[in-house]
Amino acid sequence: MKQKSILYFLSLVSILAIISCSQGDQDYDDYTSRVEYSENIRSAEFLEDSLITVLTWNIKLAFGHRGNPWSDDIGGRHDLVDSLAQLIRSYDPHVVLLQEVPYDRENTIIKRVLDSIAYKLNFNYAFGGHGFNSDGSYPTRAQWGNAILSKFEIASIENREVFNLNDVWSRRSVLKAALRFKQNEILDSYSLHYSTNARSDAEFRTQVSKTRSFYEESQNPVILGGDFNYSNSIDTILNLINCSPPEYSDIDRIYSSEDFITINPYSRIEHSLEFSDHFAGIVTLKIKG
Repeated sequence: MKQKSILYFLSLVSILAIISCSQGDQDYDDYTSRVEYSENIRSAEFLEDSLITVLTWNIKLAFGHRGNPWSDDIGGRHDLVDSLAQLIRSYDPHVVLLQEVPYDRENTIIKRVLDSIAYKLNFNYAFGGHGFNSDGSYPTRAQWGNAILSKFEIASIENREVFNLNDVWSRRSVLKAALRFKQNEILDSYSLHYSTNARSDAEFRTQVSKTRSFYEESQNPVILGGDFNYSNSIDTILNLINCSPPEYSDIDRIYSSEDFITINPYSRIEHSLEFSDHFAGIVTLKIKG
């Protein structure tokens, strides 16, 4: 009787293991993978003068201000994605930095939210995933990441990881898109969304230091922005120009290299909060020379 019980237990464990593996294979082949891609859909356009308008926005996985991505709510609705695109269009930016962009998410109607926004705007676009994110549910709902939209041609992209706690759910990357803003000149743009899972201030600042190492490889003018998830000053680590007014201390910001002069400092777009839990922000820069 005892032998039969042991055999039954082992058989049950084997069956559960097979089911578990099958579920994992069926949902995603590799939870450590990160999606990245870009596409140029707009005819080549160059900067007509020296002014560049940049907008940044954490779009909360396209679930709107009140939607909950980790519930039975449905995101990526056509009306909401239309509203995201319309708001961006109304400010006529040259470059858009987006965060919390969903990719093929299980509980969104539009599966490629970035692609949909880009085609509505007729902007070139790039996506860089952090990896899969989860609230503990299984199967995980999908990947998420940063994105860059632009009127300029995207010459190349790189998606570099800056945070990893040896946990597939706690990974963050910074997306770089090299933008051909003049016939023979490149502007390097970076979109980021830092993690709040850092266990210490020093660990958080590691993300900033790795980001600095990333953009300091550039030989071109630099624009960097996104959701820093940190309201205290990190300017000394970044060693870039903060395009915000002195009194501004929110977590969403835009920085630039010394190649630019800030013409209109970073400002919130107040009504953007209707479509996300973050304000969009915008800045106008003038390239020197």
